[in-house]
Amino acid sequence: GYQLKQTRNDVDWAMTRYHNRLAFGFLTPQEQQRVSDAYKTYQAAFTDAVKQVNGNYNTPTPANVKQLADQLFSILDSIP
Repeated sequence: GYQLKQTRNDVDWAMTRYHNRLAFGFLTPQEQQRVSDAYKTYQAAFTDAVKQVNGNYNTPTPANVKQLADQLFSILDSIP
């Protein structure tokens, strides 16, 4: 299945692209807020999932974390 480390890497890569766009001023304050809120929610769930498996990033990603990551990707993809 899809492992926590894969989820982390995918989100980190997407957020790096986001921060690069942010640095050039390509995002509205509303877009920035949506991404920030979605990322905070995802990060809290991810951190909790990692704690539950004692830091084993090879564990399958829980459904709620995958859903929140997908939601974050959807928000990032919606930004022109």
